Amino acid sequence: MNFKGIIAATIMCFSISAFGAEKLIELTQYPGYAPPQFQNVIKISIFDDGRVEKSVRSLRDTETSSSIIAQLDDIVVSGLLKNTERIESQELKDVDSGRPRCADAPSTEVKLGNDVNGFVVYKKAFCHHWKLTNNSDAYLVENVTEFLNLMLKVTWNQ
Repeated sequence: MNFKGIIAATIMCFSISAFGAEKLIELTQYPGYAPPQFQNVIKISIFDDGRVEKSVRSLRDTETSSSIIAQLDDIVVSGLLKNTERIESQELKDVDSGRPRCADAPSTEVKLGNDVNGFVVYKKAFCHHWKLTNNSDAYLVENVTEFLNLMLKVTWNQ
């Protein structure tokens, strides 16, 4: 490889690492009322390169740790993209409307897209569930949410 080839390869590697993969979907779990050692915000994120990342941020000392917990193959990623790309931002409906709220339960939020232009598609907080108003979109999100919750449970002690 000549000098120009080395520079081109270096620039390409820098570009890939600088921009990275795009976040497709993220589940965030916030703690409810719990002892300080269990006061962690846990995120499971799936990226378009198939990487599944878990990050844990301690609310006690604000330290964050991240690890790659799985690598999805291209078929799974393309299926996820196909099923979620048509979902548009919409108002969430409280399916537990009229029931009492609680303040001490953990809460969960599922967001499609990245941190800049993403939007919440599911929320569980105060003993209530908020879902998308479009039922077919809500069904797709429920399947993805179940998968993310499974990833969270499988890696609970990691």
